[in-house]
Amino acid sequence: MKKYKTKVKFIEAVQLLKDNLNEVCHFIGIFEEDIVWKKKKDSEADDKCPYIGIYIPTADEGMELVCFGDYIIKDENLDLRVCSSEVLDSNYEEINSDSKNPYLIQKK
Repeated sequence: MKKYKTKVKFIEAVQLLKDNLNEVCHFIGIFEEDIVWKKKKDSEADDKCPYIGIYIPTADEGMELVCFGDYIIKDENLDLRVCSSEVLDSNYEEINSDSKNPYLIQKK
């Protein structure tokens, strides 16, 4: 029987914070005025981010909600997705910014 290991994937990520909206917009490729804001609790089922956040376009979910503190991940295919800081910390480690590839690497 052969054994296999997962291939290493590289990603870029930016965390949505209160003071980096310009950086987030540049990262996802939109203008600030084009951001779709979530400004209040829309429904009882919407407990992930009850009061404020932004929606970003993703390949598989359509528009996905990003709460402050969440990360937006861009993979090697340039697809965007949302990731909590806990998931990012448990699955990825930061690569030294002096390297040729300023990505995060998936943990083995």
